[in-house]
Amino acid sequence: MRILVDSSAWIEHFRHAGYGPSPVEVRAERGDDLYTPSVVLAEIARKYHRDHLSSTVARRRLEQVTLTSSLVELDREVAWAAAEADRELRAWARRHFLETPGLFDAIILGTARRLGAKVLTGDRHFRGLAETEWME
Repeated sequence: MRILVDSSAWIEHFRHAGYGPSPVEVRAERGDDLYTPSVVLAEIARKYHRDHLSSTVARRRLEQVTLTSSLVELDREVAWAAAEADRELRAWARRHFLETPGLFDAIILGTARRLGAKVLTGDRHFRGLAETEWME
């Protein structure tokens, strides 16, 4: 199975260190193909910068993301799929009384659709979508 790992799943993965397998590790161990949109690296870096995590540790984690999964770059096709996904995500959020999702969420969903992948996530903007593999 193709699994697109979003920011929340990677952050949970690093938080799990030493406490048993993370949701990412479980998918890797069962033989799933793991993908990460390149914009997820920016989201993770931004979080760790805001949290004042040491630059060395943060860079090592970003490197682990690129070693553990295939990086998917933003290209014209993904951009178009993201634009289409944005409209759907905004409507989904309104129907479920959620804050408006950001552009990164649309890029993540658009990337998953282009790959035919499930999104491994804990982001409530994706909960209940057909493409979501929810982390518990």
